[in-house]
Formats: sequence, C-alpha cells, structure tokens
Amino acid sequence: MYSVSFFLCAFLFLFSSYLFSGVTTHSHPFLTSPVFYNNFFYGYDSETSLRKLTISGQDEWSISDFFNTEFPLEIHFGVLFAVSKEGHLIAYDAQLHHELWRFQRSSVQHFFVFYSGIYILTNTGNVVCLSFSTGREKWRYSQKKTSSMFPVGQSSFMILEHSDTYRLLDLSQGQIVRDLDVLQKPSVFLTSWNRGFAFRVGNTVSTFFLYPSKVESLSNFPKSNKGYYRENCFIYTYEQSVSSFDLEMQETLWRWDSSADISSAYFSDTSIFIYDSLGRMYSISYETGEENYHIDVDISGDISEDRKSTRLN
Repeated sequence: MYSVSFFLCAFLFLFSSYLFSGVTTHSHPFLTSPVFYNNFFYGYDSETSLRKLTISGQDEWSISDFFNTEFPLEIHFGVLFAVSKEGHLIAYDAQLHHELWRFQRSSVQHFFVFYSGIYILTNTGNVVCLSFSTGREKWRYSQKKTSSMFPVGQSSFMILEHSDTYRLLDLSQGQIVRDLDVLQKPSVFLTSWNRGFAFRVGNTVSTFFLYPSKVESLSNFPKSNKGYYRENCFIYTYEQSVSSFDLEMQETLWRWDSSADISSAYFSDTSIFIYDSLGRMYSISYETGEENYHIDVDISGDISEDRKSTRLN
C-alpha cells in the first residue's frame, strides 16, 4: 500500500503551483510561495495580510499588519515568524495566530531559528541572540561589523563574514572562537554539518573541517548544478539518474537510475520525490537511494515496480 505522504506530496506540488500562479483562493492569491506546516498553508496575500488556509483552500484566519514580504515566512516548533515593514521580527502562535512577541530594537537583515535561540543579523551589522519563548535579547556581538552569517549544522557555531575576513562565533556565549583566515573571499557557503561546512570560490568547491582545522578542495565534485544540499551530502539529478555525493568523504554514496529523463525533483524532510518525462512519480530514500515506491500514471493506470538503485562502495 502506498504511503499517504507520497500522494500528499503530489497534491502539495500541484496545489502550491496553483496558489503561487496567482489564481485566487476566495479572491486572495498568495503573493509568495506558501509554507506548508501541519496540514495548513501559510502565506501573504498582500503586504498587509497574512493568511492561514486549510489543505482544501478554506480560510482559517488572517493577520493584518504591514509586512516585508521579501522575507520568507518560517515556522518552527509551532511558532510562525514574519518581518514587518520596519524590519521588526514578529513571532505568532501558528495555531491561534495571536502575537507572542515582537523584537523592535533593531531591524532584521537576516535570521536563523533554533530552539536554543533566534540569531539575527541586524541592518547595523550586529549579531543578536533572542530567547525563543520571549523574544528577549540574550546577547549581542558588535565588536566588528558583520555583512552575512552562516550556521554550522546543528552545532553551536556561526560563521560571520566581515569586510576583510571570516570569523567563527560561539552561539552559546556570543564570543569569537577564532578567525578563519584560511577561507578566501568571496566564498559562497553551500551547506554545513556539525564537523564542518562546504563552500564555493569561483568554480571550486571545498570543505572546511572545524577539528582539526583544515580545508580540502573537492576535485571530483559533481558537475551538475541541479541539486540539493542536505547536511554533508549533495544530492543531484543528471539526465536519467539521481546521485548522492558525500562532501566529507568525497565519494558518491549511491546512484538511482530511471528509464526516462527526470523532469523535476522535490526534496522533502524524509524523501526525494522524482517526476520523470513519462509522468511517473517516485519516492527515493535519502540514506540508501533505494526506491520506496512509485506510481506509474499512464493511460492503462498500471502501477509497476521496476526501478532499481545502485549502492556504490
């Protein structure tokens, strides 16, 4: 029997396209791609309205304020985060839609949410840590102006970019651990895991390991630019295959082959969903590359299971 999540994924893919295409739902189209959380859609339908819709498109509630819709909505642990026109971070109860708190001391340029705290880069280049539950400021790093920041996996570190260098910030105390002079500028950070992170300088992809501190260039990094970074893995599609490349071990973990070109891929929290040029939909395991199941949508309505995965040693 096929998992409900697979059918739900297909429905969400189509429904999200429908909502984002500008077609109205109760005369209120979403301006930006909605967020799906606990079987509800959340999104802006104007710069002054935030809405929650059921999976069938019915209104649950709406919030009126002046929002900066350039900031994507985020939902973590039942809390919905939005940014106002003034750049203030606002936390709402995602179920009951009442405001929990609002941080107004500084304008937000970027933010990351962890249960341990909310980390904000302000428009003045400060890094601020807020309490998740109350929004109160726990600490502020302002020794040197920060232009961007990047978390290192689920660890307690954040990479800070300054005008002349990168630095490693300890999130538990708001203190600099050390300078990262080994990193070249400009670097584009791709993904991270607890032991390190991957970054790109020009066309070269490299990994940086925290302990011991070292940088390694990935000469065998896949050439495909159609992919998804998931912690220390780069999962990418190329013609009729999907592969997972381990950035830390610098090797291909698995490859899954199809008999038709891959049209699109959707990366959920638990599986990879593949749509091929023949209209078939597949669910692929992140860890092993094995096919969980697929639906062959053709005229006859047949459902077959003939796709295989190759595990590379």
